[in-house]
Amino acid sequence: MKKYNILIVLIFMVTVTVTISACCKCEKNIAGCKGEEKSSAANARKFDTVTTVANLRMDTFYLKIGAKHYKMMKVHRDSVAWDEHDGTMASAMAAARTSTGSKAEKCTSDYFAGTDRMDAKTSIFRGNVTRYNTINDLIADLPSDADMKAHDPKITKLPTSERVAEEQKYVKVSTAYIYGIYRENDNDFHCIVGNGEVGGTRMKLFNIEFSALPPKNSHDYADMNDVRSQIIEKFGDLACGDGAFKPVEELIPVSIEGPLFFDIDHPAGVVGFSAGGITFHPKTAWEIHPVVKLDFQ
Repeated sequence: MKKYNILIVLIFMVTVTVTISACCKCEKNIAGCKGEEKSSAANARKFDTVTTVANLRMDTFYLKIGAKHYKMMKVHRDSVAWDEHDGTMASAMAAARTSTGSKAEKCTSDYFAGTDRMDAKTSIFRGNVTRYNTINDLIADLPSDADMKAHDPKITKLPTSERVAEEQKYVKVSTAYIYGIYRENDNDFHCIVGNGEVGGTRMKLFNIEFSALPPKNSHDYADMNDVRSQIIEKFGDLACGDGAFKPVEELIPVSIEGPLFFDIDHPAGVVGFSAGGITFHPKTAWEIHPVVKLDFQ
């Protein structure tokens, strides 16, 4: 009888151990598993970058930022509305090569492979920093999209189109949250940030661009390359066909800074992605472009 009781206890212990192990392998909050340091954290380290996850064809993964792991998911490319609308990519690539002196090919290069407002997109306006606490504060201080579309002089899509007066402003937002990121054909990394709300009328979103690079002899090359390298180190060198990547349980807090840019390419509310029944499309064509500095909080 004593041996029989011992056997029951052993079976129970094995069952509990297997159950805990299975729980830690499922894709729920990492911090909820026992033995995080030896089990879940070790597994999560395998999935620290989007590149690794894309190669493994996984739809969910954990992104490590500092001491935290953020659960992320892949949004299918069919649910992403792209920003770059240059007429023919062949002419865009040719123009980019001529202008940059570098080989700029869509989706496979770090150099800008578009034409629309190329000079403005691949340069940094430098001036006194205008500081905003939140995305809400920034959006509330911007000229309306209607006024920018009717701007005099007209904002054109020409590669030589420079920043107009309203865009000649360098801003810093102290607290914003990353909602998703994806790569566009012109090699920009397009990122949706916002005020931390998810869904409903209180959610405020904004486009920011980690721009593809100008030629190496540009005086802005080093700063733009530094922040682009930071994104690649953290998220991986995203591919155009991968769709978007977004946090699903907790948004990623950041501070961002760079010059303002009004994207004449698209009307407000078109660019972004949809996931979980929510449309993550900023309701303005204003952007921070290019992002010059990003700090994870």
